[in-house]
Amino acid sequence: FRSADAGPDDVFLWDACRTVTGDLLPPRDQGSVGSCVSFGTASAVEHLMCVQLATGGGKEYRDLAQEVIYGGSRVEIGGGRISGDGSVGAWAAKFVKDYGVVPRGVFDRHD
Repeated sequence: FRSADAGPDDVFLWDACRTVTGDLLPPRDQGSVGSCVSFGTASAVEHLMCVQLATGGGKEYRDLAQEVIYGGSRVEIGGGRISGDGSVGAWAAKFVKDYGVVPRGVFDRHD
């Protein structure tokens, strides 16, 4: 027995991305920096933004700045406890929850 409000059996995030942007979200290259946690977190939030926009919430899609998530998770949440590159997924999630995200763009003197 399935409840009427249980939702669909299958959900494909790329459908929401295509609805909002006209295509899949592009792959991103973190280069030589060990910043996979921030890239994965940004991708998750970007997909969530697409789902929200495709279902009538939000205003517009914007790519996110992974650098903000990387620094915020390592320094603000992690307190600089990691030497070398990298962060922790739980720290990135806490940073995004507590502080939010920043769209990629030029922000006057802060850029």
